[in-house]
Amino acid sequence: MFKKIIIAAAIIVLSVSSMAMAAPKYSLKIGHESAPDSMMDHMAKTFKAYVEKESKGQIHVSIFPSNQVGDPFAVLQGMQTGVVEMGILNGGSVATVLKDFAIFSVPEILPKESAKNMKVFAPGSPFVKRLVANSEKTGIKFLGIYVEPFFQVTANKKIQKPADFKGLKIRTMNSPIILATYKALGANPTPIPFSEVYSGLQTNMIDGQENPLDIIYEMSYFEVQKYLMETNHSTVVNMLYISSPLFNKMPKELQDIVVKGGQVSQEYMFKYVPKLAAESREKLAKTGKIEMVASTPEISAAYKKAAEAAKGEYFKLVGEKDGKEIFKSLEETLKSIK
Repeated sequence: MFKKIIIAAAIIVLSVSSMAMAAPKYSLKIGHESAPDSMMDHMAKTFKAYVEKESKGQIHVSIFPSNQVGDPFAVLQGMQTGVVEMGILNGGSVATVLKDFAIFSVPEILPKESAKNMKVFAPGSPFVKRLVANSEKTGIKFLGIYVEPFFQVTANKKIQKPADFKGLKIRTMNSPIILATYKALGANPTPIPFSEVYSGLQTNMIDGQENPLDIIYEMSYFEVQKYLMETNHSTVVNMLYISSPLFNKMPKELQDIVVKGGQVSQEYMFKYVPKLAAESREKLAKTGKIEMVASTPEISAAYKKAAEAAKGEYFKLVGEKDGKEIFKSLEETLKSIK
């Protein structure tokens, strides 16, 4: 009987020891501003699956969507101080702090094809290295990036030549770069809160707006707009970061897994986003309520011309030296992938 008790006790001790050994050494919380099952959430889930599997349970990842950890600025500041482990940041949301990422508001600077953009943003590309350099000086480590679906223009009139922009009261974000773009096109850019766009279109307070296909569908702008111009003129990016103070404490083998996890999630997103855009386009077409209008070479050329004014605002934001260096790195990267 005594021997049985000893054996049972030994089994319990071994079980507890095994559980302790299986406990993760690092628990990482990823905060982001988007809803569950959004693009940001897909990136977070892909990172989580890879890192937990490859670390054999040494790293556990929890995902907190919808600003549960805090708004983008709180997540950014938390990572810089080590209070928040990880975050996915929208380049537009944090453009006033991580200013370099506002470059994507300048129209017509990226290829339209996702396969080419995968190369533009490939880990170690000259453009990515220069783009993230300043942000990494603030206490966060860059892990991955992806391009959201390109922006399109909706309006109640067809826009097929540059003159069609003249006087168009178009809702935009309150960005000097975007405002400069549409002023150069002859339009009347009108920043209003995102939550008021639908009613603004409905009451003719504004004539049109710009957004990606998925947003146009989700927000039902097709109910209050007649035409969708497939301009694909600009975009925003989302970036995956980890707190540098935390990352620097990790052993090399786990650091490598975290870095690779960022790359794997980035590669996944560059394949997922075009599918999302295509599905959104199909849904919009099926509504029968909005006419899809193919863009023209003249419209693309007009945006490229307006990009000069936008670029000037970008240089004001980030400083001419940094601005020119970032654009040069982009141009060099684009040349290398042709």
